[in-house]
Amino acid sequence: MLCKAIKAVPTRPDTAHKLGLLFPQDAKTPQLVWINCRRAINPHPMEEDYTLESPDIAHLMGPNPDYLDDMLIQHNMLRAFELDHTLRLNYRETFLQDGSKKNRSVSETTTGPVRHDWRGPLLTMRQRDIEQDGNIVYEDVTLSDLRHTVDWFSSYTNQSQYYTRTKVQGVKITCEGDRKVSGNPMPWIAVAVPRDHPVFMQKTPPEISRLVELPVLVKKYPPDRAWKDHRQSYNNVQATFLHVDADPKSQGWGWAPPEWQSYVGSVLVVRQDNKDLTPQQAEVLCDFCYGSMQSKFEASLEGTMTRDKVMGFMTKQRFAKFFKDYQKEQTSFGNHWGSAKPPFDD
Repeated sequence: MLCKAIKAVPTRPDTAHKLGLLFPQDAKTPQLVWINCRRAINPHPMEEDYTLESPDIAHLMGPNPDYLDDMLIQHNMLRAFELDHTLRLNYRETFLQDGSKKNRSVSETTTGPVRHDWRGPLLTMRQRDIEQDGNIVYEDVTLSDLRHTVDWFSSYTNQSQYYTRTKVQGVKITCEGDRKVSGNPMPWIAVAVPRDHPVFMQKTPPEISRLVELPVLVKKYPPDRAWKDHRQSYNNVQATFLHVDADPKSQGWGWAPPEWQSYVGSVLVVRQDNKDLTPQQAEVLCDFCYGSMQSKFEASLEGTMTRDKVMGFMTKQRFAKFFKDYQKEQTSFGNHWGSAKPPFDD
């Protein structure tokens, strides 16, 4: 029976510890482990109900666990039903490239073929409900969550793993902390991104990027140890404005969601269509969100401009013109923008 895969677990250390489900790399069976889910500093002090818990999991995730990633499970694809809570599956971000071994406990626990090459330790944590408004509160995993996780292993496939092992160019937009540590004041850094990088698992591009027909995918980098305890170091204005809510029917219209207002850190940005993204293209996209659109969002919130009129400014044609004007302005300042590649081929 499935429940035999779970080993005995000691008494709960304290109320901050929640049960997690660890799939060790070299063991035959998963294990229940206590995870310290410490309460993080409230990034929104005016919102008393805002809660953010940060699980301490690095010691379970293998050597040099500086780059961890996760994916949210809210649907059992194998059995075709929605969960009433969220499972967060944690893994090593580069497990396909960092020498991690094939995960034995996944192979032993699942039945039938597993379509993704799961490697290294994996950890399932249970969030109290479907994630909303940036609140993250953990609770103990259950036997049902073991079944949901195993079903996920059986049904999940990342199509990008079947691509030729090539890379595309993305852009790292650095936060204040990373800029201070590196001594580089420019937030736009070109980076090579493997096609099987977890950023391509993101499903929903920021709304403005989709409207201007340059949909991008964004993923936060883990905070650097040199500045992770300093709140201001997480500031990343460019990433915040990239995520402004542009859904005219949304109550959050004109504002970035809470998780993109505070504790943002540096982010990786790639094009959803797997084409190269240049630092200039990322810079113009973010400046379009702030320099061009922010005043229009403010006008609509003040009642001096309709939301429909604001929507009319967020088109491919408007953005293409904004790019050309931005390029011309930068070139006039003596910057090397004359050869900047436009975002659209046509």
